[in-house]
Amino acid sequence: MRGRSVKVDASFADIVEESDTLVGLMGDVEARNGPLALMGNVVWSSIGFERNDVRTRTPAPGVTTTVGRALGLDIQMAIAEVGAAYEFARFGALAFDVLGGARYWYQEADLSFEVDRTIGIADREVAGARAFARSGSVDWLDPMLGARLRYTVAPGHEFWLRGDIGGFGVGSDFSWEASAPTGSSSAPIRASPSRA
Repeated sequence: MRGRSVKVDASFADIVEESDTLVGLMGDVEARNGPLALMGNVVWSSIGFERNDVRTRTPAPGVTTTVGRALGLDIQMAIAEVGAAYEFARFGALAFDVLGGARYWYQEADLSFEVDRTIGIADREVAGARAFARSGSVDWLDPMLGARLRYTVAPGHEFWLRGDIGGFGVGSDFSWEASAPTGSSSAPIRASPSRA
């Protein structure tokens, strides 16, 4: 964002373990008429972290220092996709689709940090505090192109593999997604797009 990039190395288990709030929603819809299908999906997540810490020291008799720190971080992300698929080849239960559409990205972050200091000498006390808060959001729209392999297991039930690429310098420089069903739901793996 704005010429800055940050590498994050955290597994899903790390995020779940360290977050105080973790909410995620996902929905897919597809309508097919012959070889043509219209599709859409939405992914929304909210992750929140809060850390509070108070430390007290007694550096000398009758002197007490206390430092309290509070850190809060809330991140929300939404991805909405609309597009169309066209079945260009079929071999029995196996079908191949080409995909095209657009993917909208929205990210918002709120960060707050506060430090309280207290020095007590005998029956006198001096206190001070500093607070810092920042929030911001960014959104963009990426075109995307992809392909999908579908295998009909039973009428109305399909196993599929999907992959796409997007961005092309329009909204982001490059983004990609690969997904496959797991049980009765899909499990997308999306790369965070690189933005100029």
